[in-house]
Amino acid sequence: MEALSAGEFTDQQPTQKREIVLTIHLDNENFQEVQIDLYRYDGRLCLAAVDGESTSLVACSDVVNLMEAVRAVVLK
Repeated sequence: MEALSAGEFTDQQPTQKREIVLTIHLDNENFQEVQIDLYRYDGRLCLAAVDGESTSLVACSDVVNLMEAVRAVVLK
C-alpha cells in the first residue's frame, strides 16, 4: 500500500476492468472504513477511486505488486 502514490489527479470515470478492491477499516469515529477500487486505465496507469469517487492515476506496476502481495497473504 505504501508504494501507491498519485501520479496525477483526475475525476474521470472508470471504463475498464476493476483489478482489486480494498476495504480498510479505520479506528476513527468519523471515518470507520474507506474503500479503494483500482481499475485498468491504460498500459501504464490505473485509476484509483476512493469510496466511489475517482481520485487519481497510479502506476500499474505498483497495483500489480499490491495484488501479488495480497495473493501471497491470502493463498499462503
